[in-house]
Order: sequence, then structure tokens, then C-alpha cells
Amino acid sequence: MDQIKNTKQAGKKQRYLGTVGIITLTIIIAISMVWINTYRRSARYYSEGEQLFQQEKLLDAVTRFEIAAHAYTPWNPHVIRALERMWEIGQRFEKENEDPDYALIAYRSLRSSIYATRSFYTPNESWIPRCDKRIHVLVEIQKQRSAPSGAPTSSSSETVR
Repeated sequence: MDQIKNTKQAGKKQRYLGTVGIITLTIIIAISMVWINTYRRSARYYSEGEQLFQQEKLLDAVTRFEIAAHAYTPWNPHVIRALERMWEIGQRFEKENEDPDYALIAYRSLRSSIYATRSFYTPNESWIPRCDKRIHVLVEIQKQRSAPSGAPTSSSSETVR
């Protein structure tokens, strides 16, 4: 009698472990499929961004690099390269253009890409203060250029108060 009872318990335990195993395997497969899809999307948009960068279509390249960076997955080199390219484009726009608008687009795209991938931690967080610094400088340049001659800018009016 005890042997029959033990056999029934062993059978229940096997079915339970089999069900848990199937559920676990299904979850692992689903997460892997999402990870692979996101990784491949990042690689595709990074590649498109590189082609546009080589063709000197820098604003279009920023757009593709931003999309690549939004497709964050852990250990994805395309995200890091996309962030680096957006920084490089921002630096280039600063050097080649007197108008800071294009550089601001690059730096803001880089920063927003990092904020967009935040969850319980922020990957590539070290870029944020660098972007904030450049954005602040460029916004001040914009303010100075848009202010009428002799009119105080917001930064100079702050010091008067």
C-alpha cells in the first residue's frame, strides 16, 4: 500500500516538474525572441546610420542612430556605437556650423535615447552630464543670438537679480 502511495506521489511530482519545466522553457524562449529581435533592429538601424554618415547625410544619420540606441539590449555594441556616432556628429556640427541648432539635435537625440532606455537602472548614464553640458552651452549661444542688441540675455538677467 505504501509503495502504491509513493508511486502516485512520484508521478504527481514528475508531472509538476514537467509543467514547471515547460513554463520555464516557454518564458526563456519568449525573452530570447524579444532580445534577438531588438538586437537585430538595433544592428539594422546602426548600419543604415553608418551608410548615411558616410554619405554626409548627418541629420538622417542621427535619426537612424537614435533609433538604434532606443533598441537597447544588454551587451549590444550597436547601441554604444550609435551613441558615440551621435556625439561625434554633434561635435562636428559645432565645429562646422555657426548655428547651434544641428548640434543641439544630435546632443538631444543622444540624451533622449538614454532616457528612453531607462528602467530600474539607466544604461550608458555617463553620457547624460556630457550632453547636458554641451546643450547648456549651445542654448546660451542661441539665446545670445536671438536677443536684440543691448537686451540682457536670461543668464545676464539672472546675475542682476
